Amino acid sequence: MRGHRRSASRSIWVFVLALVLLSSTHGLAAVQTLGATMGGAQETPPNGSMATGTCTATVDPSTLDVTFSGTFVNLTASATAAALRGLSGPGATAPVLLAPGTLTSGTSGTFSGSGTLTPEQVAGLLASKTYCEVDDPAFPSGEIRGQLSLPSVAPALMPVDVAWVALALGGAGIVLLRARERATRRLAGR
Repeated sequence: MRGHRRSASRSIWVFVLALVLLSSTHGLAAVQTLGATMGGAQETPPNGSMATGTCTATVDPSTLDVTFSGTFVNLTASATAAALRGLSGPGATAPVLLAPGTLTSGTSGTFSGSGTLTPEQVAGLLASKTYCEVDDPAFPSGEIRGQLSLPSVAPALMPVDVAWVALALGGAGIVLLRARERATRRLAGR
């Protein structure tokens, strides 16, 4: 009888562990959104431009698809190019990963684009090794730049994540109740 109880207990623990692992890997495949504030001080080398901008990138790690968009204001001259560049951290330059499909050719405007990256490039993007940059004739190597990063706040749990966690906690609760029941029976039998 004891062997049967141990086997059932082990089965429950394996089930609970599998649920926990499933719930944690589900979050890794979720679409991620990164953001950056762009300025001349982030360029390599830094410049004194008063221009500013923002950039947002969305990546789906399961398909490797990326979309990005941004805004810029007060460039020294009309924008000639914008790009998503990587893989490098702040203070280093990197090649173009994706060029925008649309770019406003003015001192203020927007850009956006999309494409598919390699698994290594997606990993670099999620590790903050990618940046957005806007170029113009006054700064052909980039007037403003912003290093993309994930938000620092904890992401909200999706309903399916909550369901997995609840199921795992419920399974753990059953295991604990059974263990308590066994201990109570042992004490009563003494």
